[in-house]
Amino acid sequence: MRILFCNLAWMDYYKGIYPGIDEPIGGGDYVVETHDAHEKYNFKKEKLDFSVDSFEPGEYCLGFVETKTTNVNKNQLHIEKIEGYELANKEELIDDVLVIYCAKHPAHGLQQ
Repeated sequence: MRILFCNLAWMDYYKGIYPGIDEPIGGGDYVVETHDAHEKYNFKKEKLDFSVDSFEPGEYCLGFVETKTTNVNKNQLHIEKIEGYELANKEELIDDVLVIYCAKHPAHGLQQ
């Protein structure tokens, strides 16, 4: 199994933005400028009523992470850079990767 670490804005619950209760902190210029974060729903259960491959209808948490941009490629996640998947440059998905979301707690040195 491979591990992919993804940095996010800090939120307490990631079940939506609730002013004064749960708002994104950190996470880059977009969050600072808009007071929004697309990862705001990362741990909110969603009911999916379709069956795709091995996924059955049911409740799922769908995760979002914004990719970094470069001057050459904008908003791309290069799965072929994950060790062991170097030949996957034409694939849209790969199996056996654990995604870990990371966010710096605001009380531990994050400048606001």
